[in-house]
This record gives sequence, structure tokens and C-alpha cells, in this order.
Amino acid sequence: MVFSCNDIGGGFEDTAAHLSPFTQLRVFDVHRCSLTEDDISALTQIIPLLSSLQVLNLAMNKNIGNSVRHLIGRLRFLPSLKNLIVNNCNLTKESIVELADTIPNLTELETLDLSWNKCLGGNLGLLVRTLQNKTNLRVLKLCSCNLTGQDLASLASLSCAGVLANLEQLDLTYNHTADDHSWAIFFQEINGLKELCELDIGLRPSTYRECGPWITGLLGGLARLPSLTELGMHHWLFTASQRELLDTFNKDNKRNIHFAY
Repeated sequence: MVFSCNDIGGGFEDTAAHLSPFTQLRVFDVHRCSLTEDDISALTQIIPLLSSLQVLNLAMNKNIGNSVRHLIGRLRFLPSLKNLIVNNCNLTKESIVELADTIPNLTELETLDLSWNKCLGGNLGLLVRTLQNKTNLRVLKLCSCNLTGQDLASLASLSCAGVLANLEQLDLTYNHTADDHSWAIFFQEINGLKELCELDIGLRPSTYRECGPWITGLLGGLARLPSLTELGMHHWLFTASQRELLDTFNKDNKRNIHFAY
């Protein structure tokens, strides 16, 4: 069921009430619908009844406030949920804490998109610690989340522990808030991402930085990512010799990684 890109905001309460009979509903998409806190409150009562739901998309609803934490808490009653998309929802720290408590119940979760929620910066550790037993996660999107060095360290720690062994796509774009030293350590320690195909660390179009401090760590890390085919690095500044190093890596290791500068 798709309501996306409709200005429903403020009038979803009556619509939500009619969803309860749809117990076999698998997709519920209300992204960019200008949902209000009242709309979210109504959905909080209905969502747990949709026990077959596999996809929930709440993206780009910026006015749902802190009330969304109550809805997130009810997701534990959705055992079949595979895709949770809550990017650009102005999530609060309280919502992240609630999500951390809920994730262990989402044993089928494959895609988690938290992009453009700035509160994740400095708080990602609250969330990833609950992924200790997650084995199905394949897509993790953390674009423009104000991630810090500690957040990158938390991801690297999960990688080393083998928790993200099935991850295929990791989006870390627009996180210029992480310093160069943290990126270097991140690349040195991502040992367990054996299935990762796509990694994007590109910067904002208005941001340009040199990659010198972490290029050596990157080259070492690539050797431990056997499935990687796409590495996005837009707006990082590479010298001619650094680009040559990446090309040489492909030749020496018989790889065909596409480096998107």
C-alpha cells in the first residue's frame, strides 16, 4: 500500500483506522506525506496489527517529532519486517534508543536506512551495540548523519566481530564530520565485511578534502574486502600518484573495483 508523495498530513487518523483488516499487507509506504504527530499516533495503534508487513517507509516526514519513538517501539511486533526506511525524519536521540531496543526483535531485517538524521552523530554506538546477533542485514545507509570518529570505530568493531558479514551496501556519504585519522583507522579495521559490494564515503559537493592521511589504510582495507566492486569517493582530492596506486591495486590483485572520484 503506497501513499507516498501525497500531502496527507493532519488527516491520516481516519485513513489509518481502515488499515486494521489488512493483516496480510506487506508494503506500507508513506514517505514524503507531511505526516504530523497525530498521524504517527494513529499509525502506532495500527502498525502492530500488520504482522505480515515486510517494508515500512516513513522517509522525508520531518514533522513527526519525538512521537515516532512510540511507533518504533511497536515495530517489535512485526516479525517479517525486512526494510525499515526512516531517512530524513528528524529522529531524536530518544528515537534512536527506542530503535536500539527494538532491533533485536527484527530478526529478518535486511535494509536499515537512517540517512539525514543528524542525531546519530555521536550516538551510533547506542544502536550498533544491538546488532550483535544480526546476521541478515544487507544494506545500511547512514548518509549525512554527522558521524564522528567514535561512530566509525563502532562500525569497525562490528566488522571485526563478524556481525556485518552479510552486509552488501554501506552508505557513509556526506559525513565530513569524521576526521581523517578516524577514516584511516576505519579502513584498517574493517576485516569482516566479506560480502560488501558497494561502499560510498563521498563528501558534500561543497566540501573538498585531501585523502592523504588515510590512503594507505584504504589500500590495506581493500585487500580484506574481496567482494567490493564499487567505491564512491566523490569530492575527496587525489593526487595523480594516489590514483595510480589505486589502479595498481586492481592490476596487482586482479580486481576490478570501480573507484568513483
